[in-house]
Amino acid sequence: MSGGFGPHFSFGVFNMAREETTLKIQIIRDFWVEEDNRISAGEIVDLPSKTAKALVNDGIAKLVLED
Repeated sequence: MSGGFGPHFSFGVFNMAREETTLKIQIIRDFWVEEDNRISAGEIVDLPSKTAKALVNDGIAKLVLED
């Protein structure tokens, strides 16, 4: 894995203070945003583009293309 995201990591995407560009991704395998905050495989979420790209690059998620 290139970005070092393991099954547990923390990032502050749910407390975005300013508007950021987001990407819609689908989670491929469960991972934990915080110790008690899991995002399950199959969920589709909007995350800041930098975070979303890192998750896609690490094989944790895939980009959702909209029609």
